[in-house]
Amino acid sequence: MRRRMRRGDVVLIEHRAGGGYGGKPWPAAVVQSDLFDGTNSLLICPLTTQRRDAALLRVAVRPRAALRLAAPSWVMVEKITSIRRDRAREILGCLSTSEMVALGQSLAVLLGFG
Repeated sequence: MRRRMRRGDVVLIEHRAGGGYGGKPWPAAVVQSDLFDGTNSLLICPLTTQRRDAALLRVAVRPRAALRLAAPSWVMVEKITSIRRDRAREILGCLSTSEMVALGQSLAVLLGFG
């Protein structure tokens, strides 16, 4: 049985850009509260391997045993979006406590809560 997704998990998302044209899957961080795990939607922030000088909008994430990423990556906080939960195909691991704190702070600033 597959473990349910939780806030802080990094999941592999099925890509459906361009009106249904296929693309490669990409990793994303789950930012939705676990209180809403019964919904059909999932709030995520995609990851990129492209470094950008935007400290408040990008949170650095490093590959490690608990997080199967191919390369150092950054959570694109400004790209927060909602997807259908069934588009999340695989759990790659989870963010560390310090990565989650940085992500929470960045989301609060982006959304005007902090």
